[in-house]
Amino acid sequence: MKNQKLDNLQTLTENNFESSVFNFFIPSGAQCRAARALLNWPMKVLANYANLSVKTINTFENESRVPIKNNLVAIKSTFEAHGITFCKTGGVCLTCRAQKSCM
Repeated sequence: MKNQKLDNLQTLTENNFESSVFNFFIPSGAQCRAARALLNWPMKVLANYANLSVKTINTFENESRVPIKNNLVAIKSTFEAHGITFCKTGGVCLTCRAQKSCM
C-alpha cells in the first residue's frame, strides 16, 4: 500500500499539478524536510505558518500520504514566503532577499 502511495506522489511530482490558473510544481517530502532544515524549523513551526496539523506535515515528509492540493499550496507558499525555492530536479535553495546581508 505504501509503495502505491509513493508511486502516486512520484507521478504527481513528475506531471505537476495543472490548474486553469497556473502550473503547480509539487515539492517532495524530502524537499520539505530539506527546506525546514535550511530554515531550522521543527515541524510545529511549519505547521503553524501553513495553518496545518503537524500530522499532515509528518505524513507528507515521510511520504506515507499525499496531502490535498490546498495543503500542498499552503506548504509551498509558506516556504516561498520565507525565501525557499524548490527545483524540479529535486533541489532546495534558500534565496537572499536582502542583497547586502549576503556579502
